[in-house]
Amino acid sequence: MMAAALRAALCVAGAALSVYALHVEHEVAKDPSYRAACDLGPSVSCTRVFSSRLFAYLGTEAWFVRFICIFGH
Repeated sequence: MMAAALRAALCVAGAALSVYALHVEHEVAKDPSYRAACDLGPSVSCTRVFSSRLFAYLGTEAWFVRFICIFGH
């Protein structure tokens, strides 16, 4: 029971982070000076991470992970 609740919480957190990352990516595409709320400074920047090519690749892979979380076990 506890493992199922933990799995569900992690899936919800991952989905929420994915939606926020998509929001940041779209805002940066519209306005390159946009900064995400989680930017703490030049060395800790969610905006830079969410708009990087590596994150875009990992984001593609993340859809598969969410599919497994929702429909898998």
